[in-house]
Amino acid sequence: MKKICVSIFVFMTFIFGVQSSWGQNAIEINKAAFESTASLKKQIKFNTDQENKVFDAYKLYERQLAHIRALESNSLDTLDDEKKKVYASLCDNLNIILTEEQYELFLYLEKQ
Repeated sequence: MKKICVSIFVFMTFIFGVQSSWGQNAIEINKAAFESTASLKKQIKFNTDQENKVFDAYKLYERQLAHIRALESNSLDTLDDEKKKVYASLCDNLNIILTEEQYELFLYLEKQ
């Protein structure tokens, strides 16, 4: 009986620890997405609807980057390729959200 109680305790501790780290990761992702959106909004003026969509695009981007960082045991070439794919996906999403002039300004700012 004692072994069962200890096993349950260890299992519950593991579950709560995993949820805590996922929650912290989500907070960091949201913070990074908010900061990126706010920075872009200072440079490119867009409306509230676009701002919400840009935030969602950055949140997806940050979530994918966090997943790539978690896989750092893979080769560096693979990680660089994955990061490029994720960035290309962000650019595609922003191209859909922003107007043509706004998107061109975004690309210009990214080159600097």
